[in-house]
Amino acid sequence: MSRNYNYNRPISPHLSVYLPQVSSMFSIWHRLSGVLLITGFLIFLLVLNLAIQLDSKIFLLFIFLPTWFLHFFYLTYFFIFMYHALNGLRHITWDLFLFLEVKELNLSAIILVLLLFFILIKTIITL
Repeated sequence: MSRNYNYNRPISPHLSVYLPQVSSMFSIWHRLSGVLLITGFLIFLLVLNLAIQLDSKIFLLFIFLPTWFLHFFYLTYFFIFMYHALNGLRHITWDLFLFLEVKELNLSAIILVLLLFFILIKTIITL
């Protein structure tokens, strides 16, 4: 181990040599977005339960939040949801043995990013 430091060699050279694959990165982000969606939904349910127990006084706190914060929260959660849903459709097509070639995978990733961009822009315009 000390030889690696003396000769300035990386511990895991394969990590610096290979580029990550597009499909693996989208798969990792798909799992992470699922965790974020579940966490956000559970927080929403906890706040709703607290509001019911406190006779809706907790919703008075939301009146004092700036609108830009609420819009930012809404857009962020909506973006995560749309990414998870659209990438889930990609996973379903793979389960049906469709679009499994590398060129098709990359094309579907580009289409997903473009769709996300256009949906997000349309949502920002309508706010």
